[in-house]
Amino acid sequence: MKRHLALLSIVSLLILASCATPVYLEGTERVTTEDGLVIIAEGLEIDSDYGSVAVAMENTSADTLTVTKEDIRIYGGNSETDTWTSLGSWNPDYYLMKTQSDILKYERRAEDASSIAFAAAIFDLWESGNPRYDDRYDYIWFSATNDAMRARNKARDSQAEFHMLSNNLLRDTTLESGGTAGGLVLVPSGSFPDYRVDIKDASFTFMRSDRAEILNPWLDRSKVRMSGTIGYDFFDSSLYFRYFISSPVGIGAYFGFGFVNLADSTPAFVAVIDGDGNAVFKDGSTGTFEKTGETISKGLSFPFGITLKTVPYTWLTLGARVDFMDINAYKGTYVNSSGESESGWARGEETVMISPEVGLNFIVNMFDLYVSGGYNFFTDSMFLETGIGIAI
Repeated sequence: MKRHLALLSIVSLLILASCATPVYLEGTERVTTEDGLVIIAEGLEIDSDYGSVAVAMENTSADTLTVTKEDIRIYGGNSETDTWTSLGSWNPDYYLMKTQSDILKYERRAEDASSIAFAAAIFDLWESGNPRYDDRYDYIWFSATNDAMRARNKARDSQAEFHMLSNNLLRDTTLESGGTAGGLVLVPSGSFPDYRVDIKDASFTFMRSDRAEILNPWLDRSKVRMSGTIGYDFFDSSLYFRYFISSPVGIGAYFGFGFVNLADSTPAFVAVIDGDGNAVFKDGSTGTFEKTGETISKGLSFPFGITLKTVPYTWLTLGARVDFMDINAYKGTYVNSSGESESGWARGEETVMISPEVGLNFIVNMFDLYVSGGYNFFTDSMFLETGIGIAI
């Protein structure tokens, strides 16, 4: 069950991350240079690595014209204040070499992770039946297999990107009279609201579609926000780590894990309560153990659910906690071997509990604050968790 929840979390992350709101370089301009070169430039999408500008050129003069890498200069800045920072001349070879490096890096990472997964599988078979190691090697195998899968996917993406860039990047071009050429110019992504591309004596300005949020980071964002948080449940002294995927439109998701009841130490047990409710004491004898109501439960918890934006900066969260209680201790009374009544702790069977929860998640700038509460019908108790984190 734990493995299934972890797999569900990873799949949810990959699906929702792929639905992130795209950002564009807005602007299409047509300019004729002094020597008769007609240039049309259009801004395309920009991501965390680079933005793309499509360039088409036609030589309308009677002479032969040449456009080299040094004729193309890139700037980042603010078009409203006309302040610009030079980002250097256009260098298509840099992006090709970087993509080749990424291919080799991810292929090697996939090989290393596959080797670890194979070794974990061998050790898992070797230690089969040993409860001390089964879960440990299962986790190592699952984690390494997942790392290998992601690395292979990234290697394939990098190979596709390299093929696309090889065929489409704008390179040094010589145009005869009436000749045409075109390609992509990439601008390095950064914290600039606007970008400028100069080709010879022509200048083209492109504004990011999210420029208002860059100029004022306290505005409510129009893109998918992802945040990692750490929280604490004051009712049962539990520590939680949650990951939120908050969409500006539609449904998002959250998931995480927690350590239930860090405050109480595990008591010494005088007996174990079996599946039939009988108390089995240390000496092997069985008897009656009368519970007095005080309990201690410790284990792992896995919260998950959906998020829905309600008002600016605020998401409603609806979900559940799945608690795997490895330790369930009950305080009670029993009759010892001398026939005297004593009090002590007995250990119960491991249990799985599912509890509904509801909460609110607030994201302002890069800060995340959430509160979530619910009711555990198995223990007839409430829980209230609050936490903080960082959002991107």
